[in-house]
Amino acid sequence: MSKPNPPQAVSLAADAPAVNTWPPGLSALLAGLALVAITLVAYLPLLHAGFIWDDAGWVFQNPLLTSVHGLREIWMDPDKSLQYYPLVFTAFWLEHHFWGFNPLGYHVVNILLQAADALILWRILRRLAVPGAWLVAALFAIHPVQVETVAWVTEQKNLLSAGFLFLAAAGWLRYAGVDDSASPPGKFRWYLLASFAFLLALFSKTDACTLPAVLWIITWWKRGTVRRFQGLSLIPWFILGLGLAMVTIHTEHAMVYAKGPRYTFTPLQHLVIAARDLWFYPAKLLWPHPLIEIYPRWNLTHISIVDYLAIAGAFAVPITLLALSKRIGRGPFCAVAFYGLTISPVLGFISFYTETYTFVADHYQYVPCIGLLALFVGVAAHSLRKFQAAAGTISPAAQNRAAGILAGCVVAAVIPATMAQSEVYLPSLHLWTHDLKYNPRSFGALDYVALHELNRGHPHKALILFHRAWLLSDKYDPTINADLGDLYNFRFHEPALAMPYYRRSLKSDPRQPELIVILVRWYEANKQWQRAYNDLLRGLELVPHSAHLRYELGEFDLMTGHIREGAGQLTEVADLEPKNTKANYQLALTLVELHLPQKAVKYFQRVIHVSPQFVPGHVSYARCLYLLGHYRMALAQLRTAETLAPASAVIHRAVAQVLKKMGHAKQAAAELKRARAEAIKPAPTTTQAPAVAPATTPAGKPAARPTAERVESRK
Repeated sequence: MSKPNPPQAVSLAADAPAVNTWPPGLSALLAGLALVAITLVAYLPLLHAGFIWDDAGWVFQNPLLTSVHGLREIWMDPDKSLQYYPLVFTAFWLEHHFWGFNPLGYHVVNILLQAADALILWRILRRLAVPGAWLVAALFAIHPVQVETVAWVTEQKNLLSAGFLFLAAAGWLRYAGVDDSASPPGKFRWYLLASFAFLLALFSKTDACTLPAVLWIITWWKRGTVRRFQGLSLIPWFILGLGLAMVTIHTEHAMVYAKGPRYTFTPLQHLVIAARDLWFYPAKLLWPHPLIEIYPRWNLTHISIVDYLAIAGAFAVPITLLALSKRIGRGPFCAVAFYGLTISPVLGFISFYTETYTFVADHYQYVPCIGLLALFVGVAAHSLRKFQAAAGTISPAAQNRAAGILAGCVVAAVIPATMAQSEVYLPSLHLWTHDLKYNPRSFGALDYVALHELNRGHPHKALILFHRAWLLSDKYDPTINADLGDLYNFRFHEPALAMPYYRRSLKSDPRQPELIVILVRWYEANKQWQRAYNDLLRGLELVPHSAHLRYELGEFDLMTGHIREGAGQLTEVADLEPKNTKANYQLALTLVELHLPQKAVKYFQRVIHVSPQFVPGHVSYARCLYLLGHYRMALAQLRTAETLAPASAVIHRAVAQVLKKMGHAKQAAAELKRARAEAIKPAPTTTQAPAVAPATTPAGKPAARPTAERVESRK
């Protein structure tokens, strides 16, 4: 095996080896502790933050987090989650079982993950002999643009993915002999560990798919060439990353429905979006003000000369740096290439949901900013060396002290800005008013402010804000249309005014089972049976796993006299959701009506197991057992029902019927006497119900959810 070339620094003067200024032992330990400490201090305000934006669909309104069955579906059924990021949802599942839906626990985890990511990154940069490695890692940890990732619970996917991505990179660099470790290259165990870490990074967020190309660039930077075994070892990673990236793209288009006129652009417009994005993020790193959740969406109607210059510059910068690599070193080109490769998944060439609001977001550059930070710090380090050389003979110790003081000053200046940006998230309403201050046309922010006004009991003020957001969104946004529909339907009780907004919302995003059901019930109330039936079928074509839609179709079949078809639909619902009391109960009743009481027993048993306080479940199960001749079992169910509703004449009559069949005429007569006595009693004046039914009681349609509780899942 040939001896590897010496490591190469990110230098603007020459491809000379960098001096590792960090001593081993105690100094390195203190530097690591300092990195953790500044991270904890910078994000301390976030301990008082809450949930925002799509934290509802990912966390606190996610039914998959509440059961072992949900954990299985997280891994085995990609269509059940907003994205197939099973490691992220597993982390949320575990966190939920420790502290429920208390946002404090999730924010603590995010802050600790940010500190861990910074430590791993620092170790990698040290091994690669990147100048100012500690400062690069520190800026990565506490730069204000990183606040969005750490403050947003859903972006735990960014933090987890980056951590495993860094571990995968560290393992592969050691396997390939690229870093400065003493371990000889080619040890397969490092490759296996790195591959496993890379898979976990992809299971957290598939933007990690760019890692193989990044490692190729790093290898070329350090060694000037990529050896055959190094290149071949990255091929399986390319294939794995591409495969899981395709799953994410499918989810964005099929599940999140990122398609339509707001996601359709010409090739030139795609180039303009990408070029503007590429220049946007370095500008925010150098001048992080203002930082907002939803930046203004680029206006692509008229392409200006500035757009053409942005496109030209996006190509010119890396080409120029590559051409100058023999003079200034390969480092600057590789830093820019790192940035370009890692930011490429969110440059707009592939449509994603948030393009309906904006083309850029701070959390998109969470990992890509490392290349730019390394470049900026490298330029500063080179300038400092030149200044020290011009100042005369300065000892290496003095140079290190000067560099350390400057790094400390930079960190001390950045921490207050990061803390101030963290306070923007306290409370969540402040976040959206802050957005509107700098982006007054942000219809997404207006929508959330309107929801807050609704929660405060100001529906008319919310209506004004919703309508303004609706106009700013060109009347297109599915969430705002749905929110307006809910407001008219549930708060103002004007369903006729709500229906056009619901239809417009479904036109933009037809994969909304709740809205389909609302429209179907409206059609049923107005005797538009065929339209209701067609909407249910169309909805199930788009969302075949929706138990809600399938239950509605089953009810529709029963209502229109298609009993067997209805039983078939309800059976599928019961299979999809075994704990759905309403579906199991209705199915059991239908099977009894079809003279199949033996089949009904299974579903009655589910009902009383899931909802043991549901009196009609016990009574109906008893009647089913009575039909099968199981009189003692029927009597036991009725006695249970009797303890739950002792004043029920219906239950006493049923008990009398069973006792008479069992030959206990005297006891049956006593029960009939009690039934008559209960029947002639005046209605109770209290609000106490004779039977406690579960939330999923089949008596009538499920209650509509108030608009104020509506928090649409957004990417």
